[in-house]
Amino acid sequence: SIASLLYRLSILWFLSIYITEKYFSLGVMLALWLVTIQIIFPICKAIRFVMTSPSLARKRGQAGFATALLGVVSIGLLGFMPISSYTQTEGVVWLPDEALIKAEQDGFIGALQVRSNQFVNKGDVVLSMNDDTLESKARIVRAKLAELQSKFRAERENDIVKADNLKEELRIAQSELKHLTTKLRSMTIKTSKSGHILLPEADDLPERYLHHGELIGYILDDNPPTIRMVVNQENIGQLRERIVDIKVRLISKPNEEFEATIIRQAPEATNKLPSAALATTGGGKIQVEPDNKKELTTLQKVFWADLKFTPKEKNIPLGTRAFIRINHGGEPLSKQWFRRIRQAFLSQFNV
Repeated sequence: SIASLLYRLSILWFLSIYITEKYFSLGVMLALWLVTIQIIFPICKAIRFVMTSPSLARKRGQAGFATALLGVVSIGLLGFMPISSYTQTEGVVWLPDEALIKAEQDGFIGALQVRSNQFVNKGDVVLSMNDDTLESKARIVRAKLAELQSKFRAERENDIVKADNLKEELRIAQSELKHLTTKLRSMTIKTSKSGHILLPEADDLPERYLHHGELIGYILDDNPPTIRMVVNQENIGQLRERIVDIKVRLISKPNEEFEATIIRQAPEATNKLPSAALATTGGGKIQVEPDNKKELTTLQKVFWADLKFTPKEKNIPLGTRAFIRINHGGEPLSKQWFRRIRQAFLSQFNV
């Protein structure tokens, strides 16, 4: 029956995709063999039966017409009839980048200038960091700059060529000092917006060593949070081409559905996950390297995108998992299949 055929084809299709991801060449050969055995051969056999079978001698015209009509209908269904196309993925409740307090340089944390849950204004100092190596480099460059300035003043009247060389060295030293000064200024962490500051590990922060980009805390205000969504490479093309609507459900409120819109997308793929909740080890769907205990490194590259939504409650815990359904509208099955096959080849060759 048709239902049985469709069931077999769907099972064989997913089997081919699975094998292709593990063993590309074997998967392609299996897919071609399945298409030949399950589709091409039966079609050829059916056409041959209609054209040559003695049992249809008196009704060959009707049989040919019915076969042609069936072929036209099948081509129309597969090639032209729009079928619902959507992407299902996950994300976590997130805050905008300006609400995140991060270390801008490597270094040790000094005394905190604020308390957790305290209201702060934009530009208030949260803490100061120090790096003896960076400060030593700055002192050395300042001394070198002072020496070069003294030599330049002494030589500019006597030796123009030597003075020109010293002038170039001065320019390089000034540029280096400017770079180091910028780094030293960034060791003072300030707030980028007003709100209540949240420092989850405030008691353990003093004298702790932080790396560049490491999260220190958050600034909470009346604005609703966002959702940081993770999309696989095979779905990013559709995401950028056409979106009809986006629906979001939170794991804490599975019966409530929220409208969402994309407010920003990462231009490049990454192997980093924003939250452990999205990894398979945390109940998510994204596979990560099991041996890497320091970072959430994905086995396949993913794209990040931030969603804006309007929940009824504003105090949604950060990191809450969100289930996302992106509707791309109607699209013929043939186009959907072609895109999947094309993406499989491109991902195999790291394109």
